Amino acid sequence: TKDITVNPAPAAITGPTTVCRGQAITLFDPTPGGYWASSAPATGSVNSTGDVTGITPGAITVSYTNVYGCQATHPVTVNASPGPILGSSNVCLGGTSPLTDTPSGGNWFSLNTTVAAVNPTTGLVSGITLGTATIIYQLPGGCYVSRVVNVYPLPIVFNVSRSEEH
Repeated sequence: TKDITVNPAPAAITGPTTVCRGQAITLFDPTPGGYWASSAPATGSVNSTGDVTGITPGAITVSYTNVYGCQATHPVTVNASPGPILGSSNVCLGGTSPLTDTPSGGNWFSLNTTVAAVNPTTGLVSGITLGTATIIYQLPGGCYVSRVVNVYPLPIVFNVSRSEEH
């Protein structure tokens, strides 16, 4: 006969399965004394507390290894993030102003549609009432950027006539 020691596996890893490039998520495993690792650190890195940072779009497997060498794994997809929103942050009441972003294929949203509306596919902002509205550009993977747009009143035009003195 031979004695065999069966070591316990760590608990299941919990947390999100997606992260945006340049952002971080936190994974959790309640098993004490283990360490975290990423299958592709150039795509997504993980630190000693389970914080995963997205570096380049792709898929990784995050593992947590306990003191016995047993592992729990968790898949994480690193999604592309949009660049900064380009275009004017100001639009006149009743006017429009185009916004753009890359990569294309995302959707535009206004968080205050009573102040400014935005065409969901083109990014054309329309000023509805005076104030500010946050405009969001979101890619299909869920990553997004935002920008505040100000709606200003139309400029006042003065008609000044000169009278001549004789």
